[in-house]
Amino acid sequence: MDQELFHDESWTEPWRSSEFPPGETELQRRKRFRKKPGWSNGWNDCVPRFFQTHATGTAGWPWGYVIYRTTFTETSDQDWAAALEILDRHCHAEINQFKRVREFEFQPNLHDIVGEGYRNVIIQDPSLEGAPTDILRKRHIQWVEERGFKLGFGTPRFDFCLVLDARSIRSILASAEPDQPGMIGYVNVVDCTFEYHPEDPDNECGEYYDGSVRVNLDSIFQFALSSDDITPQEMPWGDWGMERPGWVIYTGGKYSAIEKEEVFLVPSDYNLFSISCYRERPKKANMTESQYNDLST
Repeated sequence: MDQELFHDESWTEPWRSSEFPPGETELQRRKRFRKKPGWSNGWNDCVPRFFQTHATGTAGWPWGYVIYRTTFTETSDQDWAAALEILDRHCHAEINQFKRVREFEFQPNLHDIVGEGYRNVIIQDPSLEGAPTDILRKRHIQWVEERGFKLGFGTPRFDFCLVLDARSIRSILASAEPDQPGMIGYVNVVDCTFEYHPEDPDNECGEYYDGSVRVNLDSIFQFALSSDDITPQEMPWGDWGMERPGWVIYTGGKYSAIEKEEVFLVPSDYNLFSISCYRERPKKANMTESQYNDLST
């Protein structure tokens, strides 16, 4: 396997694709993709740029996240596996939605390549039971550095990790399927480039912001698309609205909204991609976990 492509030792089968032949260099790959019919059109659009950035760079492909499990006593292995399957279905459905974007008629098989290139690394370590954000950030930075990679280049797998705690998993299991209207849950995302210095008078991050945000199930791919725009200490969600305890940030990458921490499910048409981060989103019927449990009984 080309050493410039990412591979994790936990994968029993190496990731393979006919579009990424072994032994091809980054330069050769970049030239070959640019020669594809029509692939020079629409190259500035989000998916082509995402593909160009990560598929032609070292360890950027296959793309994906490192997902940390932080619940073992409350969450069964069956529920854990089911939550991962639901997460994957929502991510693939989101990728497929981009097929309807007019510009992609020039790259007819791009979505297939992006879809088959999605592959996560799963970390199940019981010592991380209930681990707080700062511990998870340190653990992930260590994971990246031990493998000879670097943070700060906007690579989803290295700069951001997904964290599934007991509540997040319950919200995922309670979510509607991607092709059905209804309510959907969230994943926790830790920005591993974040450094909080409350003693700094120029610090603009809210007192209660710790570099952790929530991303809806239907925004996981959108967050990855935005990852190379999110530079360290310049995130559009870390410098507003976090001066009150009990609130969290929901984001799809570029656009964000603050919600009460007790929010458990949001409407499936809650589209952060179209909401400015400096504007309150239209009020819709979010749901707390107790409300969901009342409906389920």
